[in-house]
Amino acid sequence: MPELEHDLATLATELEWPETPDLAAAAVARVRGTAPRRRRLRRPRLAIAIAALILAVPAAALAFPGVREWLGLRHVTVRTAPQQPRAQAHEFGARLPLATTARRARLTPLVPPALRGAAAYERRGALTLRGHGLLLEQRRGSLYKPYLEKIVRVASDVRRVEIHGRPGLWFRTQHEYTWRTPPGGYVEQLPTRSAPALVWEQGGLILRLEGAHLTRARAIAIAEAAR
Repeated sequence: MPELEHDLATLATELEWPETPDLAAAAVARVRGTAPRRRRLRRPRLAIAIAALILAVPAAALAFPGVREWLGLRHVTVRTAPQQPRAQAHEFGARLPLATTARRARLTPLVPPALRGAAAYERRGALTLRGHGLLLEQRRGSLYKPYLEKIVRVASDVRRVEIHGRPGLWFRTQHEYTWRTPPGGYVEQLPTRSAPALVWEQGGLILRLEGAHLTRARAIAIAEAAR
């Protein structure tokens, strides 16, 4: 929700913080019965606006720790669906040398040892490494670049993990995902089906590692070895 984040940041700059009170003087005044009346908020409308913005955050977004920037991940969002949506198989794009795919995707890829020598593909700004039963997809991440949306049926299918002390999300069962380009940009017609996967952000990239037999421990080890 970029609009919400922008509004909150704007309101923060406009907020007038009161001066730190003299607690000692206030205590003495209260004992003497001469305590001053409390000052009213200078900007009640501003306080109401902040409260309204907080209430506007969807409950689904708050259900998953680390799915927004101020909860951990800047470019990843998760939502639940009552049933499995229609999905398409992963489209890899053109297979090219790694250097060529990196240039076309306009990024410097992270390559873990487990995927060295893997086939490299590029499609619509996504660089994908595929091999050894694994698939590592990565895209550039900035405020108005593609962000990743994950679709799960049950909230318990998602676990918060750490990669080098920073947040990541582990999806332990099959699920769907899609890439979006806010605001008003390209949206895939159908979500893509994914095996168990790990999602994290590193070096300005959004990374998504998946594998049919991938475990959480192995996924974290691969992610932490990516350079």
